[in-house]
Amino acid sequence: MRKILITGAVGALVGVVAMTTPALAQPAGTIAPTAAPEAVTVASASASTGAYTSLKAARVLDTRSRNGVTTMTPLTAGGTVTVQVTGRSGVPTSDVAAVVLNVTVTSPTAASYLTLYPTGQARPATSSINFVRGSTRANLVTVPVGAGGKVSIFNGIGTTHAIADVQGYYLSGATIPTAGTWGSYQPVAPVRLYDTRASTSGKPLPPGAVRWGIVNFGEANPRVRALALNVTAVSPSGSGYLTAFQGDPNRIPATSSLNYTAGQTTPNMVIVPTSLCLTDCSDPNTPIFGLYNSRTASTQVIVDLVGYYDDNSTGQGLRFSPVTPQRIVDSRSSLGAAPLTKDTERTVTLPENLAGIDTYGIVGNVTAVRPTADTYVSLWQTGDDRPNVSNLNATAQAIVANMAMVGLDQNYRFNAYNNAGTTNLLVDVTGTFEQWPPTPAKVQTTTGLTKNLSAARSRTTPAHAESPQSFELASARPAPGPRNP
Repeated sequence: MRKILITGAVGALVGVVAMTTPALAQPAGTIAPTAAPEAVTVASASASTGAYTSLKAARVLDTRSRNGVTTMTPLTAGGTVTVQVTGRSGVPTSDVAAVVLNVTVTSPTAASYLTLYPTGQARPATSSINFVRGSTRANLVTVPVGAGGKVSIFNGIGTTHAIADVQGYYLSGATIPTAGTWGSYQPVAPVRLYDTRASTSGKPLPPGAVRWGIVNFGEANPRVRALALNVTAVSPSGSGYLTAFQGDPNRIPATSSLNYTAGQTTPNMVIVPTSLCLTDCSDPNTPIFGLYNSRTASTQVIVDLVGYYDDNSTGQGLRFSPVTPQRIVDSRSSLGAAPLTKDTERTVTLPENLAGIDTYGIVGNVTAVRPTADTYVSLWQTGDDRPNVSNLNATAQAIVANMAMVGLDQNYRFNAYNNAGTTNLLVDVTGTFEQWPPTPAKVQTTTGLTKNLSAARSRTTPAHAESPQSFELASARPAPGPRNP
């Protein structure tokens, strides 16, 4: 195997710009883990249960233009809007377990937060995105679909316009769609792919520029359908946005993946579809993705890889299982972990009511609450070396959230690391990743979850997919024409 060619920095990123102090992330109350059941069983599943289908990003909500709502009124304080997500923009009308939305707030009148949750269920004491007055901020959210194929969005304080762009969906498994259009999640040991600061020139991505990244997974290349990436904008010269897309310059979606502000370090997860690189690449037929910068400002860019979605041709991997959104860590009240001091790691154990015999990962929202210094936070599977990546970046006294997809070890644990100062940490879970194929039903029933379940799990250490053998930038691609998203 060739050595991994990584265009990245030696250390993870630390933000350096002060930020207006926002309101508390999410209601002060917490959700205590419920007691573990006496027996743990998993419902029967068809071939597509929990599988993911990636879509070209499309807008399903914009309160500024009556898209998804009937008025142009922003969300009010304590107000909730309900958004139809099934049957729109490529999402099927039925058999959808959850959707992946890139949620953006713009023109908020106060520091606040939004909570996304399944329509018809009680609003959970969790947060999906945190923001300050006057900002434009985006966060990727995986949310289970509720009654009528809808999701609800609650705003805490002040008023704000809200935008939601659908990125893809997870299947409930009631039907089997066309082969090759859906697949399993394949986690990799998190790795930094790209860092403009560490490139040959060290220059930021200029306004209107496009970069194409080619990720070589070797034999897995033909199976890759989408990449799970954490993208960070560093030291922008002004306000603007980044758009991740599947690599075709003629099909860049008229949506944003990450919105940034002058001087501020801003991360966001993306699940970006890929296409195959056929020309201008050292290894033909390798997965390629694109990253477009808006025409308003330049910015340094970091891209970290956490996994990919395949076409299910091997029939193995991890599948998504939705849960009622639940807070599992709130260090302000010592739920799940204590506050993280400088250069400190904490080990978090998944609550027993969320842990099944096939559970090997979580999907959720991680929030740093008012760190005492500019810092970054990293999450990773316990037992692995701490990766050279960051899940979120926060300036002193800020509240910053980002979606995270994190692996669990044999005993349902992951680690959290804080680089500088002291910060409180919140972790809200919206779903778990379950091993596929599932463990046979006769093995799934145990009688002492903590004592016996780990021993019954089918692999001693949750397997990672093969990390990329190489990463490169495409040498030549046509630039897109003028855009007005």
